[in-house]
Amino acid sequence: MKKSSIIWGTILIIIGVLILLCSYDIISFSWHHFWRLWPVVLILIGISVIPMKDWIKTTISILVIAGSLFLVVKPYDEQDHCSNWHIFTDLNFDEDDWDDIKSEIKKIGETSYVAQFDSTVTNVNLNIELTDCDSFSTKVNTNNNLVFETVGIAAYNLNTTTNETVADCSITPFKFDQDITKATLLFAPNLTYVLNLTSKSEYNNFNFSDVAISDLNLTASDDNNLWKITFGEQYSPVNVHLNTNDELENIELSIPASAGLSIYASDLSSQTEWNDLKKSDDKYVSDNYSTATVKIDITVDKISDIQFKINRI
Repeated sequence: MKKSSIIWGTILIIIGVLILLCSYDIISFSWHHFWRLWPVVLILIGISVIPMKDWIKTTISILVIAGSLFLVVKPYDEQDHCSNWHIFTDLNFDEDDWDDIKSEIKKIGETSYVAQFDSTVTNVNLNIELTDCDSFSTKVNTNNNLVFETVGIAAYNLNTTTNETVADCSITPFKFDQDITKATLLFAPNLTYVLNLTSKSEYNNFNFSDVAISDLNLTASDDNNLWKITFGEQYSPVNVHLNTNDELENIELSIPASAGLSIYASDLSSQTEWNDLKKSDDKYVSDNYSTATVKIDITVDKISDIQFKINRI
């Protein structure tokens, strides 16, 4: 029997077993991950040219294939969309249904994580660690829950605990080397939030115009090219800390004209005025800060080398 026949037969058997186990929700895996296994082809070619007995080459090749597949397989989790093969089970591959098939394919990788809050909850402490992402945005939900939506191959853990009127939520990725195209956070209305978010996203649109934020801590991980942050008048005072690191290029703040604004940045200490703000002690404040009902206090770790713009809306 030829060595190549044994190897390809083994591959087909393993794939068939994986599909069978996934169909019965015993394991889960993403077909997107298989594209990352292309270096295995180079390894198999290298094994084939090394002078050694055929049975040794065959054994090593099978072990390499099995070990590679082990990297993309994990125990089944209800939040995973490992059953992407299921979308084809109810569809016929007739030409008339091709549009339906393409529509279903677009849904692969779309995931929603939902935290349902009791009616007694009034405050939410939310911690989010975002993996590689093209864009991140926030919206307001219509229900009394928190929804985190992603598009891509990354999977997250959502944990929630409640202590009387306060809910503690955390959203963390399973693996840090996985990518998502888009992430959206939908806030439950009528709640006050403490948000700690570490973002590894190129474009971030934080719209808090209709959200009550008491404390906001944003950290740029890397490849954070733009932060666009919009505040409203839902809570006062608002304490904001922006940890910009070295990767952030642009910050654009949109703040109601009626709100008082103060900004502290250590690398602005030598200027008397900045961005239409006047220096007062070690901060830069708006003219209406002392009399404004709503006050927004911002601390920025570093502003130098960053395009920093403030819009009064």
